[in-house]
Amino acid sequence: MYRWSAVGRALMETLDKMVLSGVLSPKLALSVLLQSVHERLEHQVKSKAFFK
Repeated sequence: MYRWSAVGRALMETLDKMVLSGVLSPKLALSVLLQSVHERLEHQVKSKAFFK
């Protein structure tokens, strides 16, 4: 979903480049990606599902 949008792909590519160049740790890059996805879902998804 978000990862496959143009913005999501650009974010993933940028984070990959930053990890490979040593600017970010892989752990921090994953944290940034997960936070970005969380914010996107929180503000743009209107549907909710509940499980028993």
